[in-house]
Amino acid sequence: MALPALLAMAWPMIGSPPALASSTVLAFALAVIVGTLDDLADLPTLPKLLGEAMVGGLLAASAWLDGASAWTVTSLALLPLITQNAFNFVDGSDGLLALVALGIFAAGAVLSWSVRDAGGVTFVGAVAAAAVAGFLPWNLPRARVFMGDGGSLLLGAVYAWCTVRAFDARWELGWAWLALGTPIVGDVAACLLRRMARGAEWWRAHREHAYQRVVARTGSHGSALAWAMGLELLVAIPAAIACMRFGSMPAMLALAVCAMVAWWGGSGRAAVPKKI
Repeated sequence: MALPALLAMAWPMIGSPPALASSTVLAFALAVIVGTLDDLADLPTLPKLLGEAMVGGLLAASAWLDGASAWTVTSLALLPLITQNAFNFVDGSDGLLALVALGIFAAGAVLSWSVRDAGGVTFVGAVAAAAVAGFLPWNLPRARVFMGDGGSLLLGAVYAWCTVRAFDARWELGWAWLALGTPIVGDVAACLLRRMARGAEWWRAHREHAYQRVVARTGSHGSALAWAMGLELLVAIPAAIACMRFGSMPAMLALAVCAMVAWWGGSGRAAVPKKI
């Protein structure tokens, strides 16, 4: 999935200065490399975080070379570190991240096209959606092919890039892209807050995300898939559409709803892995 996406995303940058095009594509490629190394060798936390930070640094350098504002450069340096980890955290159930990402990038591309954005967000979002759609049939329960960290880190980096560039194109569009990611961000935020509240070592691997609890309780990856897609279709996408008219408030409400649902879904006893 990653290689065709990288090649296609490079296409609209052909007319850009070489340093600008190469730094952006290199950032996406680095996300794949870091994730693949983690898949193969189980990288320690610090080297993995350093690699993810370098992805943000390259995207920020690309924006700086393009003459972007200080806000854009700073956002591209910081946001990918958050979104790469968030997407990686929810890639633990067959088809879940792929299907939610398809909703995020397809809806984001359509909304970006509707305002004729000039930052390439429509194209990159559409390419990401097409790449995920081509991968999805092999990843749905029961999965025969897995995305791995190489895929999830790439999708997180691309989502960060699209979101920041959407803010550059139109403020409401940026909030719409943020709203689209609230099922993922809400689950991660609720899980981390719950673990910190009880004094757990929140940075360590665990199985306490809401979707993992759903799988443990029901013995079905399909139930987690329905859970996540229900939030994307019924909360995130309507909120993104509303953001195009009302700005930030629908995105904030969507995040609150998704976080509360995730908190409720992740409550109770810790998830016990089941053979599914």
